[in-house]
Amino acid sequence: MIFQDIFIKRDVLSIIEKEVKRTGNEVETGGILMGYYTVKDEVVITHCSGPGPKAKQRKYSVTLDSAFAQTFVDEIYSQTNGTITYIGDWHSHTSNDLTPSRTDKKEMNKIVKNKASRLDTPIMLIGCYDEQQLFMKSFYYKAKKVCEFKNTYVLDRK
Repeated sequence: MIFQDIFIKRDVLSIIEKEVKRTGNEVETGGILMGYYTVKDEVVITHCSGPGPKAKQRKYSVTLDSAFAQTFVDEIYSQTNGTITYIGDWHSHTSNDLTPSRTDKKEMNKIVKNKASRLDTPIMLIGCYDEQQLFMKSFYYKAKKVCEFKNTYVLDRK
């Protein structure tokens, strides 16, 4: 499967922007992404979380609060009768470099190897806040390779 397009709800981008802006590029932040895949091999991101109260945020890494993240996934999955599922993670970089790091690639590989994730093509959004706006790139991981989405679209609908 080769993805071309990713669709992100505007309110998801607003949550990410507020969180990245809050950290002021001093430390990385991040969270969970939830959504679905379409029959046209597109990705739609409908929900996201922040890092959680027990997250470890550092200059060049973020470790999410795992209990918080699991509760978030379980609640959205339950509320949507399983139509919205875990599809990956998002995080910020403290520099303007939105290229996935070696650590980012290892994390995506870990998600694939973790049978509990039930995910063979995780999604990763990487963002930074600069000059009063959020900059972001979208990636997916397939066959041990990180690939960038060709097109990113913002959805205004519910």
